[in-house]
Amino acid sequence: MTELQVQQTAEPLPNIQEMPFWLEKAVAWGQAESTRTRKDISLHLSRLRDFLQELLKQINDVSSTTQTMSRLPLLGQFLGRLCWNPHVTADSSSRGLLLQCLLALYSEHPSNAVERKSNQWIR
Repeated sequence: MTELQVQQTAEPLPNIQEMPFWLEKAVAWGQAESTRTRKDISLHLSRLRDFLQELLKQINDVSSTTQTMSRLPLLGQFLGRLCWNPHVTADSSSRGLLLQCLLALYSEHPSNAVERKSNQWIR
């Protein structure tokens, strides 16, 4: 694991510019099932919840899924990786925020290929 992956310092509340950091975490957490990985997840779970809350706010502030995906191009990959992480989904708060993010991206009347593909994946 890289130093970034086991970073243990307290940092300010997350913001959307931290997406690459969180995507790197999600990738690392999905690639190794070890005590060190579980410890890293536990260490960062509270900050992940804060980040998901910020993401949810950002998603809800944008008028369409297409616009959200253009502003946050790593969003689908990030949410998808978290959906398959049992340590993240076992935490009820993280799971709830993750599902709220997905539901906020769902388009009742998809108007283009991005929204149709997003809906298909969410289902």
